[in-house]
Amino acid sequence: MWRISTDTLFYNRRGYYYCFQRYCKGDHITIHDIHSDKDTNRDPNTKTALQYFNSEYNCAQSVLMMLSESAGITCECIPDIAAGFGGGMKIQSVCGAVTGAIMAIGLKYGKNTTKARETIIEFLHKFQKAHNAIICRKLLGVDTSTDKGIKEYRKRNLQMQCEQYVSTAVQMAETLLSSE
Repeated sequence: MWRISTDTLFYNRRGYYYCFQRYCKGDHITIHDIHSDKDTNRDPNTKTALQYFNSEYNCAQSVLMMLSESAGITCECIPDIAAGFGGGMKIQSVCGAVTGAIMAIGLKYGKNTTKARETIIEFLHKFQKAHNAIICRKLLGVDTSTDKGIKEYRKRNLQMQCEQYVSTAVQMAETLLSSE
């Protein structure tokens, strides 16, 4: 077991403690996960989406992967399709969790454009009502497309906020997609 004092640790953007390289000789050591106990109150699909999000996937990928799995749609290409949509399409535009949910709605309804349009609009209204925005920059209050914004994101541990948006998107989209 590693015994490392808190002065040798820092948070990465996913909210985990990691050992500074100079103290651990380059070893990448996860000390522990800092996520709250409220995870125990989440449904299994939301938990899975958050596990994706707190590993190697962005917000859009995490939401799309979970919703597509829930609908029984599997394809190795799904995370790749959503890769460019995380962080508000990398420019702090529409939240990646929102775009991931919209892509999942598209997967379900395909060419049924009327049903897809209605479901997407309902989802957007619900998400907007819950969080007062769908734009990543407005949701977070920082612009992570800049170095200054990234530093502020890390300093304020905004990863936790992003987790909430991922949770909301999965829960709302699941409800809408299962209402048929």
